[in-house]
Parts: sequence; C-alpha cells; structure tokens
Amino acid sequence: MLNLNAAVGIEVGENRLVLSAVTKGLRGFKVASHLILEDFRNLDPAELHKKVQEFVSTKGLSTENVIVGIGRDQVLVKEVELPLEVEENLDQVVKFQVDKLGPSDDSLVCYDYLVLNRNKVTKKLTLQIVVTSQETVDSLVKLLANMGLQPTAIRLSSVGLNQIMGSHQDGKTEYPAIIVCCEKDSVEVVLVDGHSRNFSLHRTSNSQEDDTLLLSSVLDDLFSQVDLRNVDHVQGIYLVGSASEEKVELIRERFGEAELLSDGVSLDLGSMPRGSLDLTGCSVGLAISALTRNPFSKFDLMPPEMGLARSQFSYIPTFVLVGLMIFLVGLSAGREYVQNSRLLAGYEIHAVEMKPLVDSVTDIRGEVDQLSHLATELRTMFNGRQKVLLVLKELTEVIPRDAYLQNVRIETSKVIMTGFSDNASNLIPILQQSKCLTNVESKYITRDRRSGKDKFSFEANIDDCS
Repeated sequence: MLNLNAAVGIEVGENRLVLSAVTKGLRGFKVASHLILEDFRNLDPAELHKKVQEFVSTKGLSTENVIVGIGRDQVLVKEVELPLEVEENLDQVVKFQVDKLGPSDDSLVCYDYLVLNRNKVTKKLTLQIVVTSQETVDSLVKLLANMGLQPTAIRLSSVGLNQIMGSHQDGKTEYPAIIVCCEKDSVEVVLVDGHSRNFSLHRTSNSQEDDTLLLSSVLDDLFSQVDLRNVDHVQGIYLVGSASEEKVELIRERFGEAELLSDGVSLDLGSMPRGSLDLTGCSVGLAISALTRNPFSKFDLMPPEMGLARSQFSYIPTFVLVGLMIFLVGLSAGREYVQNSRLLAGYEIHAVEMKPLVDSVTDIRGEVDQLSHLATELRTMFNGRQKVLLVLKELTEVIPRDAYLQNVRIETSKVIMTGFSDNASNLIPILQQSKCLTNVESKYITRDRRSGKDKFSFEANIDDCS
C-alpha cells in the first residue's frame, strides 16, 4: 500500500550511491534512515542488490514512493520566455522548444518543464525546460531494477537542495541562497530562489586549475544567465559534497560568509549524524519533494509508460459509500416505525383529514423503496471493488522480482494484464497457482528490443479469492 507520509530519495553519482528515507509528521520532516555506498559501480550486482534490500527490509521502508536524482552534468537546463497567450497550448510549444534544443526524435530525449513566472503586465511567460537523453533515463531505471527498486519519478538532483532550503525548521527566507556542491573533480553551483525556481551550473575541474578561480567563473556564469535585478543580496553560501569541508575556508576567504549545509539548516535527522547531511542532502531533499505540494512535486523526467501501473485503495470515497450505505439501511429499517406512527396518529383525526395523511405515507414509502434500491446497488459496487483489490494484492504477491506489470484491466470475471519479464513463459505456471486466477492463457509474448525483456499479455478468469 502506498504510504503518502514516507518517501525514499536516491542520488546516483559517478561512484557514490546515496539512499535516504524521509517521513512526514505533524512536526515536519524527519530523516528515518540513510545508506551511503562508495564505489558502488564496482560492486557485484548481487551484492549491491543485497545491500539495498537489507537497508529497505531492516528499516521497514516503503518502496512505493522512490524519487531518483539525475546529475546536472547529464541534463540540459534552459529558461525561455514566451508570449502569455501560448499557455493554452503549452505542451506543444514546449515540445517545439525541445526540438530546437536537441534531436527531433521524441524517443531520443526525455523532458519536463516548470512555469517560473506569469507576468500579466508584460504578457510574458517564463519557463524552465530540463532535457536529458532517453539512454540516461533507461540506464537509471535498469540500475534500480537490478537493486529491486522501481522509481516513481526522476528529477534533477539539485531539486533536492531546493527542497532542503524550503523545508528546514527555521522557516523560509525571502532572499535567494547559493549552494555549492563540491566534489573532488567537479563543482556545481545551485541558485535557490523560492519553490518554483532552481537554477544550477556544473563544471569539471582539473589539477592545474585554482579552486577559487573555478568557483568565481561558475558564479559569474550563473549570475549572467539568471535575472536578479530585484534582489538586494543573497541569504548565504552553503557547501555540500565530499570535498565541502576542505573547501569551506577557501570560499570564506574569497566570498566572506559561507558554511556547511549541515550547519546552516535545521532538520530532524533522527539517528543520522548531522555531518552526514553534507553527503545525503540531495537524496534527503528528493524524498521531501515527494511529500510536498509545490511545482517540483510534479516534475518528472521519466516517461509515463515506464512507470509501474499501481492501483491504490481510495479511502475517502469508500468511507463515504460505507457511511451512506449505513444511513440508507438504517432508514430502510425504520420504515415500518414511521408508517405505524403515521397510522396511529391518523386514527385520532377525522375521516375527512385521513386521505391527505395516507397519501403522504404512500409517497414516503416510494422514496424509501428507491433509497433501499440504491443501497443494494452501492453494496454490489462495494463488493466489486473488494474483488478488484484482492486480485491486485494477489498479483503483487506472486509476480517475481524480474517482472513487472505495465497495465492491468479487470472486468467482471476476467483480468487482462500486460508487462515485461526476463522469461514471460515462466509466469504462466506461477499465475496458475494463484488463489484468485484460473485458466491463465497467453495472448502473446514478444521480445522488447529496448529493454531486452519479454513483453507479454496474459488473460485469466477470476475465481473466488477466499
């Protein structure tokens, strides 16, 4: 079941893998646990899968809300200004802009966009478009699949830093902030300016280049591309990354005030050492982005067709239906009491006055009969919903880890499912053993060249799941 109050953020670096689990309570966000795997690409795939699954299982984490970050060096970020009237066809306009930025073949790129500003005076619309290659997204999804995880969304890693600054317990600031991600061979400067603005630049350094000059160059490029004419000053400079501690004094000497991100924000880190936030900041913020309501919570570079089809129990409509059913059943049960009361009262009045009262009772009986019929229909609808949930629960339990469902359609007594598997033929005997399914038949099994998996379509009858 999807836990709307918990999420896992994952930052995939060149050599480091960071996972952070965050929960949301009445007092704000809390880091439930974290895992840092250095040089993870050299680990045996089975060992990597074991470490991640042990982290997930021992902490009792939900993997239904997994947000993955993609590095700034793997994406193209572009701000564009358009006429305000194009907003009615914004998706098509953005697609045209993406075609100008890269290959025209939609299958080669993945992209998404955020609306930064709507200016009704100048009649201008400012967008931020983020583009990455389909190959990059495919490799991330494959990497997580090898670890037994399925991403819910893929976002720019620096989005996590934006969420950290907007969610710490000391509150938000009206001024923008600068976050510097310092690694051994690279630096990324992120400008955080409100919930809907996140701009960054990435540079790779070399041993001959001075760190101060490199940072100055990146900051100059950043400010030349972002309009800060209405900003008096920035809130501060914060450092994260594996090389942040060794470079913080250097940056203070050159730019004045600067501090580590772990010292500059107030966040409930649970049992995690505060200094670890300098390595886990992006992953913690990515998890937070799944638990907040702002433009970044909808931002996703992963195409919809790559997501796992999920069916979640709808609590509020179900509770409303149950409450209405109880009310209608109670009203139906009290029908005779209402009628008898009306008749006893009628005995005491004059015969001339009897007819209007009898007519009134007859009308009430007709209304109650209609409501009783409605209660029966709602009861039937509720039982059908229960059957759907039982079938989905059964499929979740029996489908092996090397397979996933892309689409599930449940009819009155039949279920049709499509998806991908390393060996789709092996799924048929597994599904035959299900308590809910009988007569499992394969409609087709084909080999998907992009994923290397079998794409299948199965049909089965729904049996009694008790």
